[in-house]
Amino acid sequence: MTAARKLPRIAKLLHYVLGRQPDEFGLVADADGYVKIKSLLQALSEEQGLVHLRRADLNELLISSPEAGIEMDGERIRAAERTHLPRPEPCDDWPGQLFACIRRRAHGRVLEHGIEGGNTPGVVMSASADMALRIGRRRDPEPVLLTVQPRALTEKGVPLLRYGQHLFLTDALPPGTFTAPPLQQAKPRAPKATTTPAVQTEHHPGSFYLKPEAEPGKARRPRRGKHEDPEWKRARRGKRRPRAGKNFDEKF
Repeated sequence: MTAARKLPRIAKLLHYVLGRQPDEFGLVADADGYVKIKSLLQALSEEQGLVHLRRADLNELLISSPEAGIEMDGERIRAAERTHLPRPEPCDDWPGQLFACIRRRAHGRVLEHGIEGGNTPGVVMSASADMALRIGRRRDPEPVLLTVQPRALTEKGVPLLRYGQHLFLTDALPPGTFTAPPLQQAKPRAPKATTTPAVQTEHHPGSFYLKPEAEPGKARRPRRGKHEDPEWKRARRGKRRPRAGKNFDEKF
């Protein structure tokens, strides 16, 4: 697809994602309607045909098509028209359970203390485990899936909000409001094999080292002389027939 045809398609998609249904892509806009550019590119890369979308494409769109209605502020991006952008709102019709994901390194801490409030946009949940995993994999290739009980949250007085059609938000997840897989014990590392270091001896020019003696109790094979034949060869040589020579007449 040429750049002339690619940019209008990107502009149309961004207008839908940033101005109408960010929750459909697992995104939550802040109070000013902004979404982190990094989060946007991660979400769009999961869509067919958008794997190669980069920050440079957004910059080119902003320069070449200012009428596209996209605004960028540092590392954030938003749609200029946000009339239909969803806002967090209270809701009494909760699903029976919700799903959220955490990083593996936070597994043990969350099991013990839950998730404390203070982060923005808080805990992002979905009624679909697939959507929760999709969001979680943007931060961890193998996230830990939590099953959240909305009724337990309301009983503890924790606010629970709906965001669009696909997402739910809460400030915190206290212990007792969710279940999680058991913490996996780290596998002990196998001890490294230790080798006895070789004894280094100091070598002086013109010196030499004697070979170590044989081990005690181990017989050493005697060496034969340089020109000495083995016994079987000498015995065989004595049985050979004499060749014809000066004593030939005496034997026949």
